[in-house]
Order: sequence, then C-alpha cells, then structure tokens
Amino acid sequence: MKRRNFMQNSAMAGLGLSFLSGSMLSGCTSTTEHSAEFKKLTFDLLKDWCDGMIRMQVTAPANPKVHGLLEYPVCETVHTRCFDAVYLFLYMVS
Repeated sequence: MKRRNFMQNSAMAGLGLSFLSGSMLSGCTSTTEHSAEFKKLTFDLLKDWCDGMIRMQVTAPANPKVHGLLEYPVCETVHTRCFDAVYLFLYMVS
C-alpha cells in the first residue's frame, strides 16, 4: 500500500469513527452534578498544588533562560513538562 493511500484511508476511517461516536453520544444527556463539598475539596487541592508550584518557581530576572521555570528542589532539576501547569494557573485566575 502506498503512503498516500494509507493516509487517505486512515483519514476516512477516522472521520467515520468520529461521526459514529458523535451520533451514539448525541442521545446521552445525563450529567453528574457534584456536591458543593466535593467542589470545595477539589478546588482546595488545586489551590494547594498551584501554591506549591509557585513556591518552586525560579525567580531570577537577571537570567532570562531560567526565570519563571519550575525547579524541583530535591534534585535541583528543571522539569520540561511545567507548561502543563498553564491551564491550572489560568483556571485559578478566572
């Protein structure tokens, strides 16, 4: 099979599956509403995590290569997945 045919067949299969799953899920209207206590617990946990990440943030305006990064204090390593925290911080600001 040629690469172009493979890509076209894969795209068509993906589209077909997305329409199939969309039509199957369209009848599903039940949503779970969590209690106020659960929402408070999860918000407080998120706040603790964000506060911890802010404490690990490198504050070195003189060195723009590391300023603002999150450094893990135990191994003194800058972990590269810190950009995943952006959504969490945006949620806390809103």
